Amino acid sequence: MNVVGKATAILYSAALLVQLIVLLAMLQGHEVIENEEIKYNIPLISYYNDPCEYVNILMYVSSYTEVRQFASLVKSITAHSKSSLYFHVISADEKIRSVVSTLMKTWLLPSVAYTCYSVDDFLDRSRDLWATPIDKVIVLDLNVIFIRDISELWDEFRQFGDNNCFATIEPSIERFDQTGNVVLIEIETLSRFADQTAFWENILQSNEQSSFTTKIMKAIETQPGERLKLLACKFNVDVNSHIQQCVSDISDIVSFNMVHVTEKSLNENDALFVHHFNSIYDSIVEGDGNLLRNRMVKCPVSLTPKNKTKCSFVTDREQLVLRSHMFYLGENITSPDDDFSISMAMQTDFSRFVQMIDKISVYWTCPMSITIYATDEEARQLLKFRRISSTLSQRKDISIHISYVEREFEDYPVNHLRNVAQEGATTQYIFITEIDYFYSLDICQNLQNLVSMIEDRERTMDKKAIVVPAFESNRLSDRMIPETKEEIVDKYLNEEYHYFHHTIYPGGHKPTNYERWIDSSEEYRVRWNRGYEPYLVLKRKHSPEFPKIFSGRGYNKGSHVMRLVAQGYELVVSPDTFMVHMPHWVSDSRRLYLTNLQYQRCLSWAKVRFDQQLYSSHNITERDMRRGGF
Repeated sequence: MNVVGKATAILYSAALLVQLIVLLAMLQGHEVIENEEIKYNIPLISYYNDPCEYVNILMYVSSYTEVRQFASLVKSITAHSKSSLYFHVISADEKIRSVVSTLMKTWLLPSVAYTCYSVDDFLDRSRDLWATPIDKVIVLDLNVIFIRDISELWDEFRQFGDNNCFATIEPSIERFDQTGNVVLIEIETLSRFADQTAFWENILQSNEQSSFTTKIMKAIETQPGERLKLLACKFNVDVNSHIQQCVSDISDIVSFNMVHVTEKSLNENDALFVHHFNSIYDSIVEGDGNLLRNRMVKCPVSLTPKNKTKCSFVTDREQLVLRSHMFYLGENITSPDDDFSISMAMQTDFSRFVQMIDKISVYWTCPMSITIYATDEEARQLLKFRRISSTLSQRKDISIHISYVEREFEDYPVNHLRNVAQEGATTQYIFITEIDYFYSLDICQNLQNLVSMIEDRERTMDKKAIVVPAFESNRLSDRMIPETKEEIVDKYLNEEYHYFHHTIYPGGHKPTNYERWIDSSEEYRVRWNRGYEPYLVLKRKHSPEFPKIFSGRGYNKGSHVMRLVAQGYELVVSPDTFMVHMPHWVSDSRRLYLTNLQYQRCLSWAKVRFDQQLYSSHNITERDMRRGGF
């Protein structure tokens, strides 16, 4: 084997070792906090602070792309750190702050806190904020991936002199066009020499197009040199330039704290060092972030034991929290209140999304809000798929949200995913549907016209939901899908097509009254019956949550329709639109529903409980629901 081959083999083995150590650390859980028998061949870290004291980390997030970088950075920090962590996130965009907040809130990381600030809020609270126990902070750019415990960097505060306010990597002082991506700020010391609010105003209100830490470094330039401390280059290595000036041995790479990752370093630079960092980067980005919910921490975390029953696998759904990244692709561009645009709101898994999205977009030309139940690896593949998809590469009105797969959850959490899709819709109206349907021509425009007509006639759609008739066929080819009402009616009368689930669950769609629909040229009202679960168009802000206890097969759509009817909604059928279901293999959730007797018993119990709570909360009966108009 030649020298290059040996070096590559060493790098590959080292990368596998790092990934194995990270995985072991993730899987050990809270119980190993005091286990001193487990030792790795890495230098020990000295913790001079209370183990429950937060390591404060400050970042600025300005775009939806940067939210993805932020997620990878958080993952790399928490994967390698046993400390309590506090992420302070600044963003001028309220919608970006909402996305970051949802991600952190649903991640459920132990001993991790976060706060999102607007620029004005951060400036207004700067004095009070830093007057709290937060006396020092690590400022990071988002193109950073940690491969060691951030406490090693935090420990550098211990080396500060009496007049040191800042610390950064030496190369970032020599070249401002190539930042070190990290700055340490001793808040308490800085407050003795400068007006903190003015300091942060100069940075956050600057119009200069440069990174957060670059702006900070230029503000530091105005300070006396004695206030700046230089850090060893191992704390922040730029793969593209000076890495070989920092280390002389390949094995030293393992001791680096973080790495400056750019598109160039990931795709174009073939140096052996980059191969090593690519492997680490891939293991972080594609690794299951949910494992970090069991990360080792030095500060004890109390866990509340759960009482298990025979139906716990059903009732536990209500407590399930899916780590969710809103607007993973797409942007939150909200339509005005007087706009009748309709967003298709639906959920799917990754493989079905890849199969169907380009086909569906032929029929549906309005906005879409789609939740994909995906692994971290599949989420990364989605970025690659975007480049080859005729839909995603061209359309800007499709918002894709990722809810990450919870491996310990047996069912497909369909109602959790629907709730995310509802929340992520950017229009006033939503069309709640599924990934497995094709649609009539001009369905989007026809539904918008119907909404507009009802709004003009009745002044509101607040208590109306439009039913879109659903059909099915045993045909497997999507080339034969009817495009007009005349075509679908002809095939329905010839029994080539039927209303959806006409044999296995007729109550689900029969109340739509397909015989009346055939001859109808105007919308008509239908009454609710138990089990009715049509696909609906309604105002987004008035649509209730889908009950989480029915995430899985059975009652998942019907319970949402019941909530609407209990609130006094009228159901009216669209006269000139329809949807056609495409056959597919039986899902795991349906298979469980059909074959597991205990599942069926627990689902029946959950239905009874849901009905009782619904009727009680609205002071109605099932008879009232059937009659309507209450």
